[in-house]
Amino acid sequence: MPIKNRSGNIWLIALAGCLLQFLLFASLYFTRIDEGHFFYNFKSFPGSLVSRSNPDFFRWCLEYAFCFCVFLYLVKATKSKLWIILISIIYLVLTVFQIYYFTLWKIYGEIPIFSYDWALFLRVLPIFVRTMGINPNFIYLIILLSILIIFSMVYFIHLEIAKRTISLQVKTIFGFSFFFFLVPLLLKSIIPQAPESNQTKSAIVWVTQNMVQTFTMDRIKTLGDTIDTNNYQEYFKNNLKTKPNILLIFIEAYGSVIGSTSPYNKEYIDQLNQIQEHLSAHNWKSVSALSNSTILGGRSWLGFTSLISGIRIDNHPAYEKLISDHQDYPHFISLLNQNKYHTYRLNTMANFGDDFKELDEKAGNYFQCSTWTRYNNLPYQGYRYDYFGGIPDQYALNYWDEQVLNKKQEPYFLFFITLNTHAPFYLPPPLVENWKDLDAIQKSPHQSVRSESPKPMERYSQEVHYILSVLEKYILEKADSNTMIILVGDHQPAGMEYQLNNKTDLYACPMHIITKDSAWENILVKKGFEKGMVPLFKPGSLLTHEGFYSFLMNAWAERDSLPVEYKVFPNGIAY
Repeated sequence: MPIKNRSGNIWLIALAGCLLQFLLFASLYFTRIDEGHFFYNFKSFPGSLVSRSNPDFFRWCLEYAFCFCVFLYLVKATKSKLWIILISIIYLVLTVFQIYYFTLWKIYGEIPIFSYDWALFLRVLPIFVRTMGINPNFIYLIILLSILIIFSMVYFIHLEIAKRTISLQVKTIFGFSFFFFLVPLLLKSIIPQAPESNQTKSAIVWVTQNMVQTFTMDRIKTLGDTIDTNNYQEYFKNNLKTKPNILLIFIEAYGSVIGSTSPYNKEYIDQLNQIQEHLSAHNWKSVSALSNSTILGGRSWLGFTSLISGIRIDNHPAYEKLISDHQDYPHFISLLNQNKYHTYRLNTMANFGDDFKELDEKAGNYFQCSTWTRYNNLPYQGYRYDYFGGIPDQYALNYWDEQVLNKKQEPYFLFFITLNTHAPFYLPPPLVENWKDLDAIQKSPHQSVRSESPKPMERYSQEVHYILSVLEKYILEKADSNTMIILVGDHQPAGMEYQLNNKTDLYACPMHIITKDSAWENILVKKGFEKGMVPLFKPGSLLTHEGFYSFLMNAWAERDSLPVEYKVFPNGIAY
């Protein structure tokens, strides 16, 4: 039945339409709540009407504006509920896409590519939710119920709008449409705007343009059935002369953000300088640089696979194809195996479900490590500090050193990715004098279990301080003098890249190489590394993760005075 207060109805319709518009961008606001303010001051007016950096939700979807205006005309003309169902479905589709788009962008720091994310949804999400003790089917049920609830609420609102529309005159609807759709469309057409990026988001947007960018094949990088690895095969024709033990330790989420964000960078750089002093006192030499990862805020396995393999892997489908179909790939670890290294892998992430086991098996066959120490092999009895297994990195590394590593069997190599710095950056375990004492700690040393207070950057800073302290203590107390330690970040901490403000490359991660061999130090400095533990935090990284394999082998050939040239491929090999 129509509601006849015409002047009141049009204002209620306008209010409801604006509210529904703003709610379409709620996911932008809530995923980036730490990056801006609720209200924006429009200091760059009028440009800020169509594009601005502040992640507020006072924004306009042109598709919904157009459909809403058409909906009012159709309801007025036909009084059919079909249009209520149709506009509610359109709104639901826009809402679900916006939630997906802004959530994935926040987590990974990049505009989403649906085919990549669908692979993660099918293969990785079940593993991740099992780490929290949750059945994946429960998550799927929650997603379905959420969609039904959103649709029910939207249908009810549009139903109430329809009741009030019947009493309106056509000229009133036309005037409303002018301000609701045509004015925003005109503003978007005449005001210059920057493309959407990590620094700015559209305020008046055709969402379908984002959909096209997300769902089309234009940005997809597929890995072929064959890869030309002839350049890396050349490395296998000569045996290395010097064979230092190598510890390749990827520090989870160790990005250039920590060295570029005030006030945390001061404490961090002070710690690096202090570590350098302690290392120098024991005749260790260190050099540092920045290396650009292939990924930004997550998916560690893509970053470390790129570095070890010398090929740019920046999406999960390419990773799965690489480890499944190219298990004879001539990567760094297989080269060390040929040179009689005993290769170890240390992994502290718990084994969750069949999907995890399947990928784990394929990864094992691909990386070809002689001895793999997994989560289930570590007899840790203490408090679990996170949902991924919760074993302190100090415990894992020292257990491997004392209980797994055979130091009489040299040379040896370790591939280890730390875990305590993993998002959402729980507060760190205590650093103890004797690592075995960690078994006796049965309760959280923090005020709340797996505390998520204070703010993420503060917790992250504490985690970085912890892992650097763990590694310093290990090197000074346990590392063999014939050892080269390579410490490198796999990617930036999730959701924090906005703090860089162009102080470094967006994908830059610190890399430290520590050795007692002066020849290695001299060669690496000549090739661009900085002496000491502090890299230059500025744009223009020295390395890329996919280029490091060839860079290291080129430096090694120079160190050993090998008669053949080991070519450098700064961007890895192409595919």
